[in-house]
Amino acid sequence: MIQRINSDLAAGALGLVVFAVFWFNRGTLSPLSGMFPDAVLMVMLAVSGALLVKGVLRADIRPAFPDGNAGRVALMIAGLGLWWLGIRYVGFLVTSTTLFFAIALSLSRTVETLSTRRALVCAAAAVIVVGGFYLVFTQILYIRPFRTPLP
Repeated sequence: MIQRINSDLAAGALGLVVFAVFWFNRGTLSPLSGMFPDAVLMVMLAVSGALLVKGVLRADIRPAFPDGNAGRVALMIAGLGLWWLGIRYVGFLVTSTTLFFAIALSLSRTVETLSTRRALVCAAAAVIVVGGFYLVFTQILYIRPFRTPLP
């Protein structure tokens, strides 16, 4: 059975839920340190509100998984959950590189058959992307990762 959903309405509602969770759990920040998170939350609120309005006024109802399958989506959600749980114990670099590599392989497999060359390209992409994020966060933004046995 193909389920059809109003994706704009669903995304807007999910955005509002995420906004509310972060808005009511902000804590106390100094005026300067609290400016950026508040600005991001306001943008999220505006985009979510615009999606809700568009979803009501011009409903765009589409199949939920037109090109893929729900099993792959559930597997990705489970992988993200394992990443979230494992990052504290294994570290950002190991878990993020592993997850990005697995996602790249999964997406690559849907387009063409898997080869050694394709797997090496996915591994290189995972190392470059995750390493880039790690360097930006630790060297430019000065955000240190969790203290774990591994980096």
